[in-house]
Amino acid sequence: MDNNINPFLKQKGPKIEDLEQLTCSECGNAIFDMYYRMYRLSALESPTGKSQVFNVPVYVCAGCSNILDIKKLESTPKAAVEKVDDKLKETKDE
Repeated sequence: MDNNINPFLKQKGPKIEDLEQLTCSECGNAIFDMYYRMYRLSALESPTGKSQVFNVPVYVCAGCSNILDIKKLESTPKAAVEKVDDKLKETKDE
């Protein structure tokens, strides 16, 4: 019976306690709303020859309406790297 279980369901992801919670750089709030920025590509620039619309998600602080800058989050802070290194050392020692 165990052979019929989807192997992806067996995989365990990271624990919520191990994740870094993101907060607003302006007010410190941790709740964000998702909105979309809309972009249009004209038919002259489109590879299909037809006008296209693209939506890009934007995360806005629910407390102060500050837009979360994802580009600033892409660089991994040294403290986060050290935290992961410590976790890896703990699992090796067990």
